[in-house]
Amino acid sequence: MKPIVINFLIVAAVAASIALGLHFSDLRLSSGHALAAGLIAAVASTLALVPVQRYTGTDAMVIVQLALVGTVLHLIVAALLAVAGASLHLVSFHGAFIFWLLGAYWFSLVVLVWQLRKIIIRRTQGPHGPATNAAANTAAVDLPLNLSGMSRGAD
Repeated sequence: MKPIVINFLIVAAVAASIALGLHFSDLRLSSGHALAAGLIAAVASTLALVPVQRYTGTDAMVIVQLALVGTVLHLIVAALLAVAGASLHLVSFHGAFIFWLLGAYWFSLVVLVWQLRKIIIRRTQGPHGPATNAAANTAAVDLPLNLSGMSRGAD
């Protein structure tokens, strides 16, 4: 549950600080568009963490696949929320909102991947470090390599 709250707070705090900066600056940009884009991205990235958080196992393959599902879910939820906001006339695609949404989406995706990476590492590592099984402890395989018969090509 902690990564979900952290993810939402990071994205929402950045969006709120940008919106406040726009509100008190001399620029003629709507702070509401920046705040709406940030909230859309924050909700999308928060919902994208749900598949990984619901899985309680330690299988690395499943966790990585659920992380990929989460990033796809992030894209779909962000697009659906943006379309819902436009259809309810809360935002307009004719102004700067689409650019704020693009920036907020990419920022929230970076924060999401950062959180997913932490979850994957924490769940796949055992209590004794990164490699707990015998197959993972073999760092390199010594192969007999004979390079004496190879030629450099036509001289």
